[in-house]
Amino acid sequence: MNAPAPCPHCGTPLNESVVFPQDEVKSCPNCSELAGTHIFYSFEHFGTRWMQGRERLQSWCAACRSDGMEHPQAFMRCGPEQ
Repeated sequence: MNAPAPCPHCGTPLNESVVFPQDEVKSCPNCSELAGTHIFYSFEHFGTRWMQGRERLQSWCAACRSDGMEHPQAFMRCGPEQ
């Protein structure tokens, strides 16, 4: 079994969500793996679910969970500003 690919900028595996609560942004593991770097969207692009009595953000963005929904513009990418 192969190890998950790390982000070339922060080293965190691309298949793991990275959350910045102060900015209300989160990375989408699916978008990040496809792009080769963490791709961040605002919380509103994820939706929520109830788990163990708590409301939590969905792991993947709504576009990755749907069939044919257009991806929003990324809030930011991991690494140096482009």
